[in-house]
Amino acid sequence: MEFSGELYFYYSDKSNETVINLLKLYADKIGYDYNYEINDLDEHSIMFFKNKEMWEYHLEHGYNVDLNGEGCFYINAKMVSLNGKASLYELNGRSNFDPTDTFFVFSKVPYYVLTVPYDIEEDPFSKKIYTDFHNILVMKGIEDKI
Repeated sequence: MEFSGELYFYYSDKSNETVINLLKLYADKIGYDYNYEINDLDEHSIMFFKNKEMWEYHLEHGYNVDLNGEGCFYINAKMVSLNGKASLYELNGRSNFDPTDTFFVFSKVPYYVLTVPYDIEEDPFSKKIYTDFHNILVMKGIEDKI
């Protein structure tokens, strides 16, 4: 089976441990179970699934929303160095300035990869998970999520 799912990448100021703990609470709130592992390199992996049937279906078919419009989703979390450049076209909803290059130089920053079944513009379940994960990272409205 070839890889399925859509990947979304994040850098955050929230520690891996904090985010993982919030995700575990979130899973309980939405009625999902999870399989959590941390390896010798301090890389966190957490797979979310509603039940054994969903997990087994995922293993056979890859990321999907075939079971009642829901599916598995996955988070990989680790600490990385960041040395990069981004072009800034919008800031706080405003774009009344010329694009500006911004440089990021961090020796250690929490990094997350979210895998959802489909593109967030095409699938409501993937969009919900994406939005809820983003809100956990920015600590916006998470009281309702956990």
